[in-house]
Amino acid sequence: MPEKQRLVVAYRYLGGLDYRQISQILSGTPEAARHAAADGISNLRRRMDAGSATGGKP
Repeated sequence: MPEKQRLVVAYRYLGGLDYRQISQILSGTPEAARHAAADGISNLRRRMDAGSATGGKP
């Protein structure tokens, strides 16, 4: 997963920050942070689905 997606997902879901706060930390817009989070979660879901289809080896 690209670094920005990893950071946004971590700040949002592990750190509990809102998109405005994340955008200030990463010098972007709240919309860009929201988009990166959505892409990151989608990427994680694809990896998890691929892992379950291959017996846990993504």
